Amino acid sequence: MKTWPCLPLMHELDMKTPWLITAVSLLCLTVQAQQNNILLIIGDDIGLDSLHISNTDTNATYPPIPTIDSMVENGILFSNGYAYPTCSPTRASILTGRYGYRTGVLSPETMANFSTNEYTLPEVMADQALGYGLGSVGKWHLGNGNDSPNYVGGWPYFAGSLGGGMPNYSSWTRVVNGVASNETMYATRRNVEDAMDWIDTQGTTNWLLWVGFNAAHTALHKPPNIMHSYDYLSGTSSDISTNSRPYFEAMIEAMDFQINRLISHIDTNDTTIIFLGDNGTDSDVIQPPYDSAGRAKGSLYEGGTHVPFLIYGADVVNGGRTNDSVVHCADLFATILELAGGTMPAIGGEDSRSLVPIIKDQAFLPEDDRILMETDILFGGTTSGRAIRDSQYKLIRIEGSSDLLFDMVADPLEATNLLSDSLTEEEQTAYDSLTNELADTINTPYIHDAYMDGDEDFNVEIGWFHHEGLSLYRTENLLSNDWTLVAGQEFEDNGGHTLVLRDPSPPVSNAYYRVTTP
Repeated sequence: MKTWPCLPLMHELDMKTPWLITAVSLLCLTVQAQQNNILLIIGDDIGLDSLHISNTDTNATYPPIPTIDSMVENGILFSNGYAYPTCSPTRASILTGRYGYRTGVLSPETMANFSTNEYTLPEVMADQALGYGLGSVGKWHLGNGNDSPNYVGGWPYFAGSLGGGMPNYSSWTRVVNGVASNETMYATRRNVEDAMDWIDTQGTTNWLLWVGFNAAHTALHKPPNIMHSYDYLSGTSSDISTNSRPYFEAMIEAMDFQINRLISHIDTNDTTIIFLGDNGTDSDVIQPPYDSAGRAKGSLYEGGTHVPFLIYGADVVNGGRTNDSVVHCADLFATILELAGGTMPAIGGEDSRSLVPIIKDQAFLPEDDRILMETDILFGGTTSGRAIRDSQYKLIRIEGSSDLLFDMVADPLEATNLLSDSLTEEEQTAYDSLTNELADTINTPYIHDAYMDGDEDFNVEIGWFHHEGLSLYRTENLLSNDWTLVAGQEFEDNGGHTLVLRDPSPPVSNAYYRVTTP
């Protein structure tokens, strides 16, 4: 049993004058004269090894990406940008600013756990009346109901595909605000056509647009020749099977071609653009310095989670920089919200840190420089695992295996497990710290409120998270450490963004309460 006896989890109860303590999140905002449009672009299955901007290995090959190159030259390239090992958790994390252990989305197989209880970025922006048009085009992959991007994701406008891989990029099911139809336009182009059409409808209204390309996820193929320089490819099934890497590169170049069309359609003087990969490169096409032996997409090693990550455009100060801060896809929730002039909500976004100080070329001093990566499917099997890293060290914990600890500064390819030998004092301190931090990121309830319901019930309101299994304990003598499970306690999913634990018969004297999880 894990308990949290910290102050927000204990509330002294006085039946005549009840009082409570709530946790309050404060965010210092950068003052901006005006807000700009925000364009978020996600490339599918494009890991660190896939592009020359993030890989210098001479044994690797790279597609031409002149559009992305231009963004790097004038923007910020994050050398330590991370996502999840697979695509659905990354998308859920960006949308909510919350790690997978809270949302329950730890792999594509668990995408159905993404709940309407989640307070998503477009919902927060709409509730704060920031004046932004809100749209999403391209890949959804967080539940296959035709209206799930709108109803669950909170997007007023959605046009794209619902699933993960696309069997045929030139014949696929396109869903527009819940209405499905067959689409024959090449998917990468269709995504950009939908994006440009939607932008045109916004007029002078600021907008946030999420563009989730299916490229370069399977099925590998030869895109239309006008979009790439790999004309020599035959495009036959046998050639794709035996010579897959060039087809993958052609798909990326075609994506870059379409990104250029999209950026040419907008004014980058009033638009900030974010680009990242959603997870590592697939094992069939991964290349040096990584390999396919358990270190590609789906793994917790660098080849599975380390991705290209850049920000370019109107809000960037002193572009052409590389930043070495360890950042995570979850940080985009707070970043986008602040860029739009919003504030962090009382509920939601618990794991997100705003990158606006980096964008503004100011000091980035997060309270916690650690990021979490996790998955319930590893290497195509059923083994779960979790990883956590800070500015120097990374801990990987795989179910049924011994821990792995790496010095990411001295050993970025994770060749030497420090735990295979005696640790130095510094390494031991880092291991203990990361171990403790990892233990605290399991079923951690976020206390939002606590209150009396008239003179009848005592309620503890908890920010929603997927893993419920919560219990309410009570004691009338805090010094005794004698906690008793509340008899007849009630649990309520209130259909909003919180859960409620209730004591239906609180004592008439003072009492303290504690929330526990399995």
